[in-house]
Amino acid sequence: MRLKGFLITIVIILSVVFAILNWQILTTNLPLNLIFFKTEFPVGLGLLVSGVLLSLIFFIVSLIDRAGELRQISRLERQLEDFRTKLEQKRVQELEKLEETTQNGFNELKSATLDKISKMEQESKSMLAGFDNKLSEKLKSMESKILLVRNEVASNVARSEENLKKQVKEIIKS
Repeated sequence: MRLKGFLITIVIILSVVFAILNWQILTTNLPLNLIFFKTEFPVGLGLLVSGVLLSLIFFIVSLIDRAGELRQISRLERQLEDFRTKLEQKRVQELEKLEETTQNGFNELKSATLDKISKMEQESKSMLAGFDNKLSEKLKSMESKILLVRNEVASNVARSEENLKKQVKEIIKS
């Protein structure tokens, strides 16, 4: 844009210098045939004025185009800001949804873990109860065996005592 402005400025300055140097020639009246009639008119001045008018028209059209572009840029910037706002809202919603999903997953995992722990505790209690029952049965079995062995030992001791008494009596008799 700066290069374009610089070139236009140089062309205008050169045109003004050219017009000043050739002012007398530009203002000289020359015969002019306009198809329907003939007249005398300073053709150079007419060309200069038409060039200036065309330049002004070009300048005004350029300004109007530039103003339209600026309005479009402003509109696009507003749209971009709206899109950014919507994007941020969408991002916040997605983060909230992700947080909710994560929390639900965590709660489900916690519930499943607590259920598993509860089941393991029940299994442990039932296994301990079974072990206690088996241990109790073993103890009762061992007690009955101990009683049986004690009774046998007592019986053997009693026989041995009787045998000893008999032998002592025999020794005394002899």
